[in-house]
Formats: sequence, structure tokens, C-alpha cells
Amino acid sequence: MPPLNARFIQVMEGLGLTGYSFSKEMETSEAVVSNIRNGKNPPNIQLVERMLKKYEEVDADWLLLGKGRMFRTTAPSQPGTTDGEATLLKTMDDRLARIEKLLDQSIRVQLDRNILVDEVVGDIQQQIKDLDRSVDKFKKGRSAGR
Repeated sequence: MPPLNARFIQVMEGLGLTGYSFSKEMETSEAVVSNIRNGKNPPNIQLVERMLKKYEEVDADWLLLGKGRMFRTTAPSQPGTTDGEATLLKTMDDRLARIEKLLDQSIRVQLDRNILVDEVVGDIQQQIKDLDRSVDKFKKGRSAGR
């Protein structure tokens, strides 16, 4: 599935919508959503525009370019949000970003360790082969000397 299609479907699912309910919200057919999901067609610009207008919490940069986060930290579609709630949301989003960064670092460290282990195992296997050859030569030399 093309990346834009995948992000489009992720937004739909992130909003808790089915293909049917989303198609009704966007005033389009289920077939259009199905074709996007199956990678047959990308979402057209009018559909993307309708989505971004209706769901202002969806980040356009993420949807179109894959940059940033799927949803904005403060949703403009929620005008009743107090300053305290907005601050709490921002704090939580910052913490989530730090956790994601730490997870990425942890994964990189683990991958580096795996590469190191693979290299060490490869070296040990080579040493075993070399020792086996030496033992075979030694055995042949002893049996020829008898």
C-alpha cells in the first residue's frame, strides 16, 4: 500500500471510524475508501481537504508527508479546552516524545549488540573450523607416521 494511502487509513482508524462510517462522514462512497485501503487509488485532494477541515486535530504534514505526528497536540476542534488542560496535553505529548526517543535509542543499542554478537559468533565459528582443520592435519600426520 502506498504510504499516503496507509497514513490516510491510519487516520481513519485513529479517529475510531470504520470504512462505512468514514465514507458517510466524508460524503463519499465506501468503494472509494476501499480502493484507498487496497492501494488501488490514492485519496484525491478534495477528500484529503474534507478530512483536514472536518478533523482539524489531524496534522496535514503527517498525513501528506509523513512528518511529525498523526494528531496535533492541541486539537483546534475542541474549543472548550482550558489552558490547564492544554498545558497537560502538551506535557503528556512531550513525555511521549521523550519515551519514543528513548525507545528508538534502545532499539538501536539492541541492534548494535545483536550485530556485535553475530560478529563474535562468526569469529568463534571460524576459530572452530581452523581448530578442526589443525586437528585433522595432526591426526593425518600421526597416522602416516605409524
